[in-house]
Amino acid sequence: MGLDDYDNLFKMIAVAEAFGELDPPKPIIKYWVHPIKHDREELNQFDTFYTNLRLYSENFFEYYRVSITFFDELLEKLRPYITKENIQFRNSISAEQRLTIILR
Repeated sequence: MGLDDYDNLFKMIAVAEAFGELDPPKPIIKYWVHPIKHDREELNQFDTFYTNLRLYSENFFEYYRVSITFFDELLEKLRPYITKENIQFRNSISAEQRLTIILR
């Protein structure tokens, strides 16, 4: 292979990249919300768990690795940044759930 052949090869690769031909295929989204999680709002699973966990400070600390007071202080400081608006298609998760995800 000569130098011109390599030059042509690089040009072909550059054109293919410019047209997105070298990008990995995008996954096909089957669900907006997976059926396993579909009824989580109706069952209030997180709210029940979170409310019960707050009754036992030792268990709360084991789960979150912070005290209840520190969690509450952190939540109040982060709430404006992690709170999202509900939209027509779905409700957003609460700031408490978001902070739980961050800490876990």
